[in-house]
Amino acid sequence: MLAERDDYGHLIGVKAVLVDGKRIKPDTWYGLHGGRVVRVDDDGEPITKAVPA
Repeated sequence: MLAERDDYGHLIGVKAVLVDGKRIKPDTWYGLHGGRVVRVDDDGEPITKAVPA
C-alpha cells in the first residue's frame, strides 16, 4: 500500500500493488509520486522511472 501526500501532509493519492518479483520486486522501496509507482531511495526520493502498469 502506497500513499502520496502534499507538502501539508494531506492525502492526495493511494495505490495498492502486489509484489510479483518482476515488475514489483521484494526487498525494494517504492513510493507514489505524481500518481505513479516509482522506486525510491532511503529518503523517499524517486530514483527511477515509473514502474509500468
